[in-house]
Amino acid sequence: MRAVLVSTPVVSKSKPIARPLCHSVMGITLQPRPDRTAVRIACCGVLQANWQNRTMTAHLPPPPLDYSQAVHQLAALVPAGAVLSYKDVAELLGSGGARQAGKAMASAPAGTPWWRIIRSNGSLTEALAETAQRHWDEEGLAAPGRHVNINKSRWNPSNQAWEEIDALRTALGNPKMSEMDDQL
Repeated sequence: MRAVLVSTPVVSKSKPIARPLCHSVMGITLQPRPDRTAVRIACCGVLQANWQNRTMTAHLPPPPLDYSQAVHQLAALVPAGAVLSYKDVAELLGSGGARQAGKAMASAPAGTPWWRIIRSNGSLTEALAETAQRHWDEEGLAAPGRHVNINKSRWNPSNQAWEEIDALRTALGNPKMSEMDDQL
């Protein structure tokens, strides 16, 4: 026997939900064809029907976090007097690399402490070094020669900061896989 799909009856406020029609014509069973909304509800699980008032309510997950936004939020977590390298940022977020983190920091919004995310050798580009030097002096990070001793000043996140880092990582789609992920 072959099955052929036919449309389901329309549900309105004035009519109760009717049972779908199934017919057998010349040995062919006609089954109701689900409408697109029903398929979305059944398959995706992101829409929930509120049948009391016959409305559809969307319950969608938050949109995934953009990599640049995650880098900026991580930079905001680094306290005064501490730094991270671009590579550290990429490793903490579980994706990207030092160059991608650096590119994201180049577009940091105002108020982001960009001078706390630096190269692995403890420096920044010449264009940023003078401005960064003032911030480093204020925070007690400056070392002779326009750089920071990154080994001495590298940020060691608190437990609360680790939770926020894990939330950023999860929002990027890179959940924490093991306790080894906690190691820089």
